[in-house]
Amino acid sequence: MNNYALGWSDAWDRHLEQHKTEKPEHLARIIARHKSVFPALTESGERLNLYIPGKFLRGFSATTLSPAVGDWCGLGERFIDESNEPSAFIETLLPRKTSIVRTAAGETSDEQILVANVDVLLIVSSVNRDLNINRLRRYLLLATQGGPHPIICLSKMDLLDDECLMALNEIEQAFPEVRRIYTSTISGAGIDELRSLLKEGSTAAFLGSSGVGKSTLINALMNTTVQKTGDIRAVDQRGRHTTSGSELFFVPDGSIIIDTAGLRQIGVVGDEEALNQLMPTISELGKSCRFADCTHEAEPGCAVQSALSAGLLEQSEFDAYTQLGRELAYAQRKGNQRLEAEERKKWKQRTVNNRVRTMERKL
Repeated sequence: MNNYALGWSDAWDRHLEQHKTEKPEHLARIIARHKSVFPALTESGERLNLYIPGKFLRGFSATTLSPAVGDWCGLGERFIDESNEPSAFIETLLPRKTSIVRTAAGETSDEQILVANVDVLLIVSSVNRDLNINRLRRYLLLATQGGPHPIICLSKMDLLDDECLMALNEIEQAFPEVRRIYTSTISGAGIDELRSLLKEGSTAAFLGSSGVGKSTLINALMNTTVQKTGDIRAVDQRGRHTTSGSELFFVPDGSIIIDTAGLRQIGVVGDEEALNQLMPTISELGKSCRFADCTHEAEPGCAVQSALSAGLLEQSEFDAYTQLGRELAYAQRKGNQRLEAEERKKWKQRTVNNRVRTMERKL
């Protein structure tokens, strides 16, 4: 094994040059995480348990800075840990090319990194009771913000019924620019198409809710059982949650895949630019609004409201846009008193402006 088999490439050398970072002499890639231990592989194929040294713990307290599956690390001092396993301290974390990050639960402003340095993000949703456009929008927003190329992977197509078929049509209309792959490990549909995406040395991650079949798809791609899977529950046809953390696997053809734990909560991270890139229709309409600070709610001359009234824009799409926008703004303000104060001031001013405009219309 060498760095290229672990997912290194010439693009990584250029990436380090752009960040003015030297390539460490001793390099390893994290393949899993078990609480404070980060199993990793070196270019020689040696497996090491990596640990964060005490002097770096404060710096890694912010969750987005914490090591994640897919990260490249420069190695420091080696030792044998309490489990009698070869180990080393993490000396440096290389700058990430891409990452998938969500907001952590609670009132803090912490963010949680799920995976790092992924080329392709396969967003998995099963067609039996799991199809949800708004959930897909959240996953796609994480990909838009984090950098990997997103693909929607619809699993368990053998369970497709008329109700789910209608939802599939809605998904195709909502995300016409996003590639979709229809799969079934029972019939084998879509598995070869998935394999065609997995290029030698590239890294793909599977992301989705619990029980949608991520682990089953990975077992099919690996041609062996590397992840536990659960039977579908009769009560609601949902798969059973089996994966408890992210883990990196090496496919026989030379590509790399990462399985992630099923997400129950998708706290979005990003900015207005990422949201507009995901949902360009509303942002384009907004350019024709009379006022630059239009909230698309009650202002006169609002192009978005006009499109809604004319049936040119679906109410559900507008509702999703405004909801995600509020969540992104809240995530940015959470734990930041200055931003919270600025947001209150902004909305107070908008309220005053709207009242003035209403009075002017009555005159």
